[in-house]
Amino acid sequence: MSNTETVIQGTGIICKENVKGNFEIMPMELLDYVQLELITHTDLVVYMKLLQLYNNDYGYAYSTIP
Repeated sequence: MSNTETVIQGTGIICKENVKGNFEIMPMELLDYVQLELITHTDLVVYMKLLQLYNNDYGYAYSTIP
């Protein structure tokens, strides 16, 4: 078994062997909003996709779907 460590950017949290590939950090309050039925699971997925496509240079998310 390897001893791989990954440091999450912006937080400094060190993860060992359980972080693979790309991931996004989301506010934990979003899960509360889903539980309180203020937003749906679909809303959460759309939010995460837009977060993934966000461009700091332009200040907005640019998606490939018009």
